[in-house]
Amino acid sequence: MTAYRPSTLLLLLATILSLAACEGSSGAEGPAGEPGPAGPEGPQGPMGPEGPQGERGPRGQQGQQGQQGQPGNANVISSGWFLPTTQEDIVRDGSDLREFVIDAPELTSEVIDSAAVQVFMRFQSWTVPLPYTSEAGTGIDPSTVSFTLFPGKLHINRFRHNREALIGFGDVYFRYVIIPAEE
Repeated sequence: MTAYRPSTLLLLLATILSLAACEGSSGAEGPAGEPGPAGPEGPQGPMGPEGPQGERGPRGQQGQQGQQGQPGNANVISSGWFLPTTQEDIVRDGSDLREFVIDAPELTSEVIDSAAVQVFMRFQSWTVPLPYTSEAGTGIDPSTVSFTLFPGKLHINRFRHNREALIGFGDVYFRYVIIPAEE
C-alpha cells in the first residue's frame, strides 16, 4: 500500500469538495406550488375623479289627485279703509296720546285672545303696517302711530317721543285685518 503524505490528502480532499460545489446546467422549471394564504388588506386608496352625469331616467307615473284643501282666506276679516273722525287727547299707561276710536264689532274677546289682528295705514300712494314711526308732522321729532284692541272697538293712537304737543293724524286712512286661529 502506498503511503500518502498528509498534504497530498488534503489537496485531494479540497479538489473533491470544489468539484462537488460546482453547478451544472439548469434543468426544466418544476410545476407551480399551491398559493399561500392571503395577506392583510392594504389601506384605502384616494377617491377617484367624479364621473360624468348619467342619462336622465324615464318620467315617472302621474301621482294620484290630492284632497281638496280648505280655502286659504275664507275666514279672514278685513275692514274697508276709513279716515279718523273725532280725535281726543288721552293718557294711557302714563303716556300722552292723540287717539281716535272706531267701532269694530268683529273684535270679540275670543278674537282678541286667539286671532292675529293687523292694522294698516295708507297715505297717498303708500301703505304701512302699524306700529309705524316717522318724523311726519314735525320734520324733526319722531312719533309713533299704533293701535290697541278692546272688545268691539279699535283704538288708533299717535305718541310723540319728545312728549311735546301732540299731533293729529291728517289725511291718512286705516284698515284692520283679522286672521282667526286654526281650530
